[in-house]
Amino acid sequence: MHQFKFKFDKVLEIKNIELRQQRKELSHATKEKVEADQVLQQKKANTDRFARELEYGNKKTVASLQLNYDYFYSLLDDLEKQQHQFIELEQKENSEREKLLQVHKEQKILENLREKELTRHINENQKRHQLMLDELAILGSRKTVG
Repeated sequence: MHQFKFKFDKVLEIKNIELRQQRKELSHATKEKVEADQVLQQKKANTDRFARELEYGNKKTVASLQLNYDYFYSLLDDLEKQQHQFIELEQKENSEREKLLQVHKEQKILENLREKELTRHINENQKRHQLMLDELAILGSRKTVG
């Protein structure tokens, strides 16, 4: 019996390493997105709270109105920047997920190919073994006949 050796074993090993690495990268991207979402929600809450304070506040001097106006628009600007960052991180997460799916598909293809070659190898060995048994049976029957 011949030992089975898959010719793409090294490639399959590399794909398994890539798969683990891509899982880590997706996990990291997801973590970044979740953290950015938490910051976004906090900034939304702060902006809403300040808007309510402005609406119901009694500070009616021109200077305080100007300061409040400037601060409120800086909050809105921060909120907008955070929303853009969240969208970028969401896109990065989607990209990492697509890469993971691609590496997983490539790994599956190699595993399926390995299984097919292993099955072919086993069948060939069984045929060789059967031929050897048939030859032994023929030789054994010749000795008893002759």
